[in-house]
Order: sequence, then C-alpha cells, then structure tokens
Amino acid sequence: MTILCEIVFERNPLKVFYSGRPLCGYVHLELKNHQDIHGIHIKLNGIALASWKIGQTIQRYTEDCLNYQTCILGESHLIARKYKFPFQLPLPTKLPSSFESEDEFSFIRYNVTVLMDIPFQEIKELNERVTIRRMIDVNDPDLKRKVSVCDGFNPYFILSCLPWFPVKIDAHVELGIYACGTVIDVGVNVTNTSFRKVRNFIIQLIKEVVYFSYDQTRKRKSIIVLGETGMRGCNQNQKYPICLGCQIKVPQTSPSDCSSMIIKVRHFIKIIAVMGRNYKPALELPIVIAALSNVQQNVSPI
Repeated sequence: MTILCEIVFERNPLKVFYSGRPLCGYVHLELKNHQDIHGIHIKLNGIALASWKIGQTIQRYTEDCLNYQTCILGESHLIARKYKFPFQLPLPTKLPSSFESEDEFSFIRYNVTVLMDIPFQEIKELNERVTIRRMIDVNDPDLKRKVSVCDGFNPYFILSCLPWFPVKIDAHVELGIYACGTVIDVGVNVTNTSFRKVRNFIIQLIKEVVYFSYDQTRKRKSIIVLGETGMRGCNQNQKYPICLGCQIKVPQTSPSDCSSMIIKVRHFIKIIAVMGRNYKPALELPIVIAALSNVQQNVSPI
C-alpha cells in the first residue's frame, strides 16, 4: 500500500508567513487502494535552540515558541482517489522570527507536520519547514523617523581624563527600518579641532546575535559584518564641520527580532573614525532590518 502525501501552500512558494495572520494550506493525498483511517491531524510547532561551547562542555538551551495541533479528518473509510484537505492554523502576534545561525548549531525553526493514524500501523508523519516572520508595522512613527547619534572623542591619551572632546562626530540615517536589497544612505558630520587628522572612516552594517541561558545570566555574542564601505577622512584643526556621506546595501539576512527569550537579533550601523593604529573611536546607529528567505518544498510518500 502506498499513500502519496504532500503539504501544499498555494500561492506561497517561499512558504513565508507572518505572525498574527493565519497559516493556510492543504494536505494532498493520493490513495492507490481503499483505506480505513482513524484520523488525520495537522500540527504546527516551533522551537528555539541556543548552544555554544565553554571549554569542553556544550551549553544547550531550548525554548518552545509554538505548539498547536488540530484534526482535519476524523475516522473515515477512504476510497482510492485523490483528496484535498484544507487547513488554517492561527499564528500568535508575538512569535519570534525564524533564524539560522552561521554555524547552524543555534536556530529558531517552525515545522508543519501531517500525522496520519492508520489502523494496525505506526502513525505516519510528514514534515514541512516553514518560515515565520514577525509582523512589523512600517507606519510606526518610531521607525519612520530619522535616526541619529552624536558623540565626542579625545584623541590625546595623556589628557583623556579631562572633559574635553576636540573630535565631534554626528551620524544619521533617514529611517529606522530597511528591507533586504535596499540601500541605506549614511550621513556623517565631523568637527575635528584636534591636532590629529581623521585618516578615513569605515562604515559597517553589523548583525549582532546574542544567545542567552534560561535565567539570562550566561550569554554568548556573535558579531557578523554584513557589509562595509569607506569614506575619506578630514584634516586636523578644522574650524567648521565637514559633511560626508556614503551608501551601504542591505544583503539577504535574518530580520531584527528580540522577541525570543534565548536568541536576540539586532542590527546597527557602525561608524569607525580611523585616527591611528591604536585609536579608532566608533559610533553605533541602531536600525531594524526586515527580510524574507526561501525554503524548498517537500513531496514524500508515507
């Protein structure tokens, strides 16, 4: 006996779904023979795993993000033909976004599973990985407003204890949220009244992932440079501000999301002023990145 089973997400080949909206699809069955069935269930579960190594010990922490199951067919006698069973699964509004670490040892994953209960047989299962993204309101005033940061620096190590900052850097971006594939315009205004020149600026787009233990007393931080570009510097003894600018493109990456208890992803733009081999003051501009990802579809006999 062969039963061909397939989980289909119509008009959604990427299998990307958003929190707060239903996850819709259907189970396609093809029976070669008549078959009694106790029931068919559909299950949606999500799990987060944070792991890292301390000495010879591997620390592992898990978090249940979602566990939902419903019946799509009760006890029945099915004749040999094709069947289509639609389903609709609710997604909570505060689900953490899907995530895969660079080493694949830590992740947030969601799976849709079909459970088929056939008399006198073990329960048959078919799993399909889906991608969940946290819904972001792009009309949020906090995300649409300009993001800026300003700080002063003292390049003189001998006088660094004094409240005197002859180098002032003001950096800004026009929005607080960006999507993958878009370009970020970074503006930098620098006033350098010191006797040391700023050789050049390095602009980096950074993804920071922090993995936590259950009580958040232990953590591991991972820093990934997603993009980098450079800008010219400025000479010393400048009486007026120097206005500089550059662009940096957002690649495909995990979205910003801090809703998980054990895996938190944030993004920021780092502006580094290179003033010497051992003196490179830096500023951070926090931003939000929204992204999509692609997953292959699975067809399997069970």
